[in-house]
Amino acid sequence: MKEEYRSAIEKIALSDNDKARILANVLKTCGNAAEPPSGDDSGESIAAHSGRPERSLRFSPKRIGAVAAAFIVLCVSVVLIRNQFITLDQDYHRDGPVSPVTMGAAEEVVWEELDSVEEIARKTDCKTYTLANLSKRYKVKKVQVANAQKHVKITYQKKKQKEDKIYFEYKEEIDSDEVKSQFSEEAELATENIDGADVKMYGKKKCSAMTWEESDCTFAVKMSKACSTDNARRIVSGAKEEKKEDKQDTDEEEPEKNQRLVNSNIVGWDGTEQESSARERKKVLQKVYDNLGFRVILNHPAVEVTYKLVGDYESFAFYYDGDELLEDNWIIGYAGTGGSPDGTKTDYDEVGSISVGNVMVGLYQRDGDEKLLVFTQEEICFTLFLDEYDEDITPDFVSGLLSIFQISFQDEPDVEEGPQSTTAPEDGSDPDSNPEEGTRSESGTDSYKAAQELQEIVAARSLKKLAPYINYPLDITGLGITVNSRTEFMRLDARKIFTSEWVDAILFCDIERIKPKTKSFTLGDSDNSLVCRVKDGEVVVQELHVVADDTEEEDSDMEEPEEDDMWEDLEE
Repeated sequence: MKEEYRSAIEKIALSDNDKARILANVLKTCGNAAEPPSGDDSGESIAAHSGRPERSLRFSPKRIGAVAAAFIVLCVSVVLIRNQFITLDQDYHRDGPVSPVTMGAAEEVVWEELDSVEEIARKTDCKTYTLANLSKRYKVKKVQVANAQKHVKITYQKKKQKEDKIYFEYKEEIDSDEVKSQFSEEAELATENIDGADVKMYGKKKCSAMTWEESDCTFAVKMSKACSTDNARRIVSGAKEEKKEDKQDTDEEEPEKNQRLVNSNIVGWDGTEQESSARERKKVLQKVYDNLGFRVILNHPAVEVTYKLVGDYESFAFYYDGDELLEDNWIIGYAGTGGSPDGTKTDYDEVGSISVGNVMVGLYQRDGDEKLLVFTQEEICFTLFLDEYDEDITPDFVSGLLSIFQISFQDEPDVEEGPQSTTAPEDGSDPDSNPEEGTRSESGTDSYKAAQELQEIVAARSLKKLAPYINYPLDITGLGITVNSRTEFMRLDARKIFTSEWVDAILFCDIERIKPKTKSFTLGDSDNSLVCRVKDGEVVVQELHVVADDTEEEDSDMEEPEEDDMWEDLEE
């Protein structure tokens, strides 16, 4: 660089005419400041040019400084101009002629509103993402697409609370400033790794928005109502791409369920658990009894129940088939003698209590739609988590929940389950000789139809008609007895089974809620009931609960005389 500079300076030269012109201009500028000549012969003199008479000038220090400054300015200007030409010359030889740069208008963004999410795949080139983990109470309100920019915006709105909205957008671009810049003024709450993506959450105490990147896309979610980080994680985890392939008919196969996100206050569950089979249920409940001295069995309308032993608590998860707002929500609970598990109430606020009968239920709440119910029945403390339920907790709702829990302090015989209802009586008689009374109708797996038939049998107060439905061995809670065969069952005193309270509980049970494909259901209430389930393609009575009645009542509607005669024959 120094050599180039030195070479450039050496090439700078002024002609005589330029020198004279510059000097004349300097003299003209400073002429008025010249001192008048004196008689001193020692003064400097400059010869005139072009035949002009010679005259002498004497320069003061001020005048000499002005001339020097002007000369320096001139030299610097010449050097800068020359360097500029050298740079342009080098660029020309390296890159060729430089095209002029014109500043045009930015690419126009055209937004199109679609009628549904499905039209994203049909009418645009964009990928289709949705928030699959939102409650079904949120419906798609608006879909907007900028097809050229591969940018999609979807607005979800709650049915009854229209001011409650969730805004979801994504752009097929990594680290899209257009998506993220809208949160530049928001306070950062936390950053969590969810399904492999680093999700940045915004808000103060609660989360009001999230941004993250995944699959070459930038995502953002903004909520009109802030929520807990648990709910935020659930929402982000549900942002799944819907493929464009044609969906195959899967009616014959059980649809695969997505992994559920569970509340961070819940221990012992990771969301992958499935419904307990009959064998698993029996094994877990026996283990619960051996460790805790009691067991809790969940009856209809609790469906798809999963049982676990978690520390010093029996734990269970189920769907509640008695409330439209809860039928798709996974309810998780604990039962134990030591109150609620540690940490379950963290960040929850106690908001009140509800009395149902002689049971006082404490209500706790977090973020509006996360509820916690705590109550005690028969000295067993229950803790229930209800996520995504933003309705008010009413006595009727609590009463329905309480009815599904059946507490037992008795052990059960350790007998392997198996089809024993068709075993012939030990005395050689054939209980199926009368097809109208000794056999069951061909209801198959139609649970609703089977429930109707059972109500008719109970109304007729017939042990013989009820016997084919029993899955033996059968524990009869309340009487403290176990029957191992149809013969033993028909030898029972019918008046101790068909008490007025037991019959009323079965007959007044609303069976309209029982669907044909329901795998298990209960007729009656918590004290008097028939617990039924589907086994080997048939609906069978798994449990019978009756409150013992020591009074001997005469009832003309009891078993018909010919059945009494049959008992005598069997005894012989």
